[in-house]
Amino acid sequence: VMLRSGYRFNKGYNVTLRSDIPIGGGCASSSAVLVAWIALLTRAATEGAGLEAREIARKAYEAEVVEFDEPGGMIDHYACAIGGLLFIKTQDKCEAINLPVELPGCFVLGDSREGKNTTGTLGAARRAATTGMEYLIKQNKDANWHLITGAAAKQAVTNAPEAIQKAVAANVA
Repeated sequence: VMLRSGYRFNKGYNVTLRSDIPIGGGCASSSAVLVAWIALLTRAATEGAGLEAREIARKAYEAEVVEFDEPGGMIDHYACAIGGLLFIKTQDKCEAINLPVELPGCFVLGDSREGKNTTGTLGAARRAATTGMEYLIKQNKDANWHLITGAAAKQAVTNAPEAIQKAVAANVA
């Protein structure tokens, strides 16, 4: 992704990563690592422009999701790259807006040591949303996730299997 974006490197690096973040625990560990890696690459490059946090998030998303045609969004990448409390608009072009809120206190992460199949979970969610939208469009060719009301969506999928009804309700909400 970085090479295709015009970045060039005149030497390699030996990098060791140590972390206590539970891998596969749904804590955005892969996104955090990729954001840090992209930030490092932009600084180590002999050719290629430096990137601001939002651009680093976008490159990390491209490298983790788009490059491998994996299910997933870019919310974790934006949260890791920008930090703080964000409103992330995912319609059309993704946009992350910092919210001016102080978050006093600490954050506690409990690790159940139960693995999570993130790719499988995201893939199932994407398939359910896509199937739900296809069903909605069959019922109403002008249906749009961003414009349809909850009541109209519920009405359109009344006769659909329960899984589709739930997926549509969740995505419209």
